Amino acid sequence: MSNTQDNMKIIQKISEDQGKTINKLRGELEKMKEEKYALERDTRDRHLEESALLRKLDHERNKSGELEDKVESLEGRLIEYETEMRNHCCEEHVQSQWKAKLNEVESTLKSNYDQWQRSVEQLKKERDAAVAAGRYNKNYIYSPILPIFILYIM
Repeated sequence: MSNTQDNMKIIQKISEDQGKTINKLRGELEKMKEEKYALERDTRDRHLEESALLRKLDHERNKSGELEDKVESLEGRLIEYETEMRNHCCEEHVQSQWKAKLNEVESTLKSNYDQWQRSVEQLKKERDAAVAAGRYNKNYIYSPILPIFILYIM
């Protein structure tokens, strides 16, 4: 019987060890599943981020291409303008522009001066009229009839 009990104890010990091993392996399996899901999530996030960056890169490339086209167009226009400037006498063109500006400023100045002269004349007329009216009122107030009139009213 002791042999059977010893065998039972050995079997029980083996099954306990196997149970511990199974539980340990289950725990490790759960950790591995969690790590797998975390890695998958990180992979998805990185894939989405990479896709966004690739779209942004394509957009920037398109924008860069448009800017390059615009630079080429502007360079072409610059060459045209330089050629046109060489073909024309620039000093005469500039002088004619300045003469036109000068004439415009002179005419504006003359019209402003004429308007100022008219306003000065108008103000002189108003001043003369006010002085004349003041003289009339002064003569009226200091006339000898006024004190008699004031006494008569009272």
